[in-house]
Amino acid sequence: MPTITNDGRSFLVDGRRVWLVSGRLPYARLPRETWAERIHQAKLAGLNTIETPIFWSRHEPRPGRFDFTGDNDLRHFVDLVGKAGLYCILGVGPFVGSGYDMGGLPPWLSGQTLRTGNGPFLEASSRFFNAVSDQIKGWQITAPGTGGPIILVQCESHWTCGHDTLAAAYLGELTRYIREAGISVPIVNSNNLWQSIEGQIDGWSGDGPMLGTMRQLATINQGQPRIVIDLALSPRDAWGNAPSTPPHPGRVLRRLCEITAGGGQFNLTTFCSGTNFGFSGGKLSTGVGDFAAAAANAGSIIDEAGNATPALQAVRRIATAASRFARVFANLDPTYQPIVADPAGRSGVCSVVHAAGAQGAVAFLFGDDPEATKPQRRTISLLLNDGSELPASVMSNGVAWCLFDVNVSGRSRLDYANISALGHAGRSLVLFGPPGAQAVVSVNGSPLEAEVPDAGPPVVLDHEGLTLVILNEEQADTTFITDDAVFVGVDGVTPEGQALPLAGHKTYLKVSADGSHKTVAHEVHAARAKPAKVTLGPWHTADCEEYVDGTSPRYAVVSGPSDLGSLGCPFGYGWYRVTLGPSSTRKAHVAFPTSGDRLHIFSHAKPAGLVGQGPGAKPDASLALKKGTTFVMLADNLGRASEGLSLGERKGLFGAGLEVRPISGVKPKLVSGQPIDMLQARSPLWEVSQGDTTGAERLTWTLLHRKKGDVVITFDQPPAHAFLLVNDTPVAYLDRGGPRQVVISNDQLGKGNASVQLAFPASEDAGDHLSSLAKTTHFHEVVSSVLEGAEISFAKWEMPGGSAFSPAPARKAASGLPLWHRCSVTLDHPVPALFLELTGLTKGQIYLNGRHVSRYFAATPDGKRLASQQRAFLPGAWLKPNESNELTIFDEHGASPAKVRLVR
Repeated sequence: MPTITNDGRSFLVDGRRVWLVSGRLPYARLPRETWAERIHQAKLAGLNTIETPIFWSRHEPRPGRFDFTGDNDLRHFVDLVGKAGLYCILGVGPFVGSGYDMGGLPPWLSGQTLRTGNGPFLEASSRFFNAVSDQIKGWQITAPGTGGPIILVQCESHWTCGHDTLAAAYLGELTRYIREAGISVPIVNSNNLWQSIEGQIDGWSGDGPMLGTMRQLATINQGQPRIVIDLALSPRDAWGNAPSTPPHPGRVLRRLCEITAGGGQFNLTTFCSGTNFGFSGGKLSTGVGDFAAAAANAGSIIDEAGNATPALQAVRRIATAASRFARVFANLDPTYQPIVADPAGRSGVCSVVHAAGAQGAVAFLFGDDPEATKPQRRTISLLLNDGSELPASVMSNGVAWCLFDVNVSGRSRLDYANISALGHAGRSLVLFGPPGAQAVVSVNGSPLEAEVPDAGPPVVLDHEGLTLVILNEEQADTTFITDDAVFVGVDGVTPEGQALPLAGHKTYLKVSADGSHKTVAHEVHAARAKPAKVTLGPWHTADCEEYVDGTSPRYAVVSGPSDLGSLGCPFGYGWYRVTLGPSSTRKAHVAFPTSGDRLHIFSHAKPAGLVGQGPGAKPDASLALKKGTTFVMLADNLGRASEGLSLGERKGLFGAGLEVRPISGVKPKLVSGQPIDMLQARSPLWEVSQGDTTGAERLTWTLLHRKKGDVVITFDQPPAHAFLLVNDTPVAYLDRGGPRQVVISNDQLGKGNASVQLAFPASEDAGDHLSSLAKTTHFHEVVSSVLEGAEISFAKWEMPGGSAFSPAPARKAASGLPLWHRCSVTLDHPVPALFLELTGLTKGQIYLNGRHVSRYFAATPDGKRLASQQRAFLPGAWLKPNESNELTIFDEHGASPAKVRLVR
């Protein structure tokens, strides 16, 4: 049985050092049919490890009912990773975050205290760990025989609370459960040193400059390897917001080189992030109305369709070098940390970072930061141990690395090279540098000089038992290295080791592991097929008239306002029919402050309001109230919190529907108050340490509470961190994700003047918030409870049967009422992917051949286009060539699909 250990340098498998160069492939966000292809793409990118999170809700949709089949076949995914010759890291949770609905926790846990030492939650987590272990424990690297690919598991995600007792009761128990389940490989966390748990390796999460962080980790955790387990170089995209700007390739390369220069291993979590299929996207903590877009691939190196993005080549250069020279990096001495100029954000100056160990040394050369200025090619003189000078050039991307004293093969030792090493296969060593630069390479004490090719062919030289392949940067990006050979001038290599032709090239250079080399002609294949012809058939529609007017026999009376989960609809939508009880006839503003996330309100089968969060929705609706009036509401669950402090929130129509009236003339001022011990008031709180308190000054509103009744407070944009207090008593904690509205009860307000305050952490100046919150905080008094005495019925939201669809009428203005649309799609041969351009649509759902593709949110109800995602990914694996494919769209506002298009 293999063993795995670790020290301050790296992991060791049976005493052999292992260096992890990892990227994330979330199997739940990728069609099963593409798993093998994406894994191979990761291998071609130079990675030797695949990390994947396990979303608990995918595997236990109901308590005790586990599903590891089909798209949930975790074991099959891990097996594919192993067959590709790669290691695997599993994020076992229970909470994994990642922009997923409820952070991957199943919705049936809603209402429980989550991510703490709560007994029922821990018991459910233990059951889940056992189920996962049953699937994969034979695929651990420690499994009997030759072992499997699983080398690490990650426990929890970003647990950054400084409450030590709470951490021990929760994270400590999770560690015990993981071990008792039969998982024996090392456990890593991403707590950023907020909590160090016995039996876990402290990992790092972030995207800022990394060299200093790696050095700090080497000092603080001297017996542990340094690993950036969550390197995400772009924020997640949200509906309504403009897509994030892709990271600059130079920035990506710089971050990876900073980590590696600091002796750290990395896991690039934005390598291939995939798609939030179906209702799986969650609520983000970046803003009160921020919900994860369907395309989860913001900043990804490989996009959701499998296409390379501009940063791929930057990743491949350093990842290939780190993988092919893994024994050099895995043996670097963590105690050797010479003083260097910090490379972060520098321009006009080169920073040289030297690292050394038992298997050689490396010097990273950091030039201009590509985000600060356009990098200039620079040549500097490195002073070697013997006093000799070695001129080295920093490349156009701002970074280079030079190897020293590395045994490449049994008889050949690389003394030094002044250009970057890409990798080696046997006795064939590949180096690359700026075009026209003078390469200086010494092997076995014998120096050699050669010019890096400018526009000519690669330079291939035999020297001291090595075959040196010297390339320019462009050539390096078309070079792939396997254990058997080096392929130059290709578009990739198949899993079987066959070169893939590069556009415009009829030949390629193949250098074998024994050093022999030859120019090889690509095999002649039949002409590439013409692009697939994609045809959209005529549209058919099905209305929701019976639901909208409340006459559907599917409505069943329920006992008062109830959340969607309790009514058997943990995801998506639900129909509510509300018939008012005794009420005077009047026009009133009605708010639903505890409902979520959006309520489409219909009266007399016409739109009457859209209340809730996100573009186009308002905090309340103006409704005509009268005894016996029936309102129908389509409740829309846009996704539960995937992070922050609102996990497990309920969705749908629950709590009260309140008639409200604005309170005017209430302005905040700064008032001193007793500091609050934050973790005593509430735990856990993220990025709060024991002993942290609120500041002495509070933002204070004084309400003259003359009438008995509740008050609704609305925050257009809640602060990042603040306690909400009423008469000196904490009633809620606010962060960027909300809550947006808080109901203050009559009892909490008391009689006379009521003090409503926001108390900020002592590290913040309350005065900095005065102006913005004065404009964006609103108070309403509650006049009456509209739902009191009302009869409430519920019907599930479902796709209508085929017979409900009829040919779409001639184009006309949208009625504002929900509509289903359906058409056939035909294509004459397979395609990797199609994209549905959402022109003319507003918000809704997309289905392909009965499979739920994703949400879409392209426009507000009045047709105003949003800045966010405007086309939806349709997996090619879900399409049937030469057959009729069924495309179904649900548009919440009845917009016409007449202008949509399918594109490659």
